[in-house]
Amino acid sequence: MKNLSHISFLGGILLGMLVLTAAGCRKDPLIGDDQIVFSRFYGGGNAEEAGDIIHNSGGEYLIAGSSQSFSNGGWDLFLLKTDANGNEIWRKNYGGTENEKGSSLLGLPDGGFFVIGEKENQAGLADLWLLRVDQDGDTLWTRTYGLPTRDERGAKIIPTVDGGFAMLGQQSLSEGSPADLWLGKIDSTGNLEWAFDYGFTGMDVPVDLHQDASGNYFMLATTDRTGENKMMIAKADEEGNDLWYLNFGPAGNVVANGWDWDQSGIYLTGTWVESQNSALVIRLDDAFFPVWTYTGETGTEGSAAAFTPDGNVALAGNIEGIPAQNTRLFLEKISFNGNSQNDLIEFGGSQTIEKVRRMLVNGDGTLTLCGTTDFEDNSMIWVVKINPG
Repeated sequence: MKNLSHISFLGGILLGMLVLTAAGCRKDPLIGDDQIVFSRFYGGGNAEEAGDIIHNSGGEYLIAGSSQSFSNGGWDLFLLKTDANGNEIWRKNYGGTENEKGSSLLGLPDGGFFVIGEKENQAGLADLWLLRVDQDGDTLWTRTYGLPTRDERGAKIIPTVDGGFAMLGQQSLSEGSPADLWLGKIDSTGNLEWAFDYGFTGMDVPVDLHQDASGNYFMLATTDRTGENKMMIAKADEEGNDLWYLNFGPAGNVVANGWDWDQSGIYLTGTWVESQNSALVIRLDDAFFPVWTYTGETGTEGSAAAFTPDGNVALAGNIEGIPAQNTRLFLEKISFNGNSQNDLIEFGGSQTIEKVRRMLVNGDGTLTLCGTTDFEDNSMIWVVKINPG
């Protein structure tokens, strides 16, 4: 186990130098039909959960998640490939009679891809599960990683600068117990080269993984080690040795949901959990120092933020409906300086619970959102492509 060193001179929890909020009364216009390029629902008569979405150079989409409608028992890992308009090309499920779930995808040069997630073992715990499949969804090989007496779950897989791959997950004694971040390095055929867990007190929930040109790893997570939930970035070198970690967020509980990197810095996305939720975006410079913090309208949850071709940032998430337990999807445009550029736009059903999981920015400026919608005790994967205007 490795214990990452905190950078004490930065004062523990880093707060944005400039806090910006959504101003004015809530307008929340509905998105126009002419702005929706397509809207598709995928699933059967039971339950589906969205995990990730990617697209290839031809515009086809690959969606990973979990399904009870198409399964051999319990949850199965679920893959779906569509054309550029969201029309289904094929769908497949992977797993046995126990529970298997898919969290993240990585496309590969040969048209195939990796899927990372979890697979329940005979002890009733989860193993981190990695599948290598071809462009038609046929399994080439699978691997499980972890200790038989531990619960491990995969969150992200990325290519590494040396031609291998790195996986981010979490490790705990049992589901729901205090968990450590887990980082593993594999070769192109899935052989494990090294793995470390990074020990903290409390619960650390992995979100995303990035490697820089020098080979250093950066792990994004939600951590409660300070007594409150915070966004955390942990850094390790190319061999997995811990270097430092930093916590981010205002006073109160903050949940990390994603990030986006460019040459000027990083945008962290999450939710500020107070008496009512507010979407949260924190911009960091290339030295990981906060430049500004943007808080959204009351009742919003931030799921994803990404750079757009016009130099702004798109923020996607969920907003409370009426009644409050119902949620709809929203989009908002934020400038490079952290100012809202338009009224928050809502879309979705009025009697449903909808959650954004991932957002893709397309080359033409359109956005593709992937999430889950619940209606009358069933849940389906929802993909919608939008021209925000």
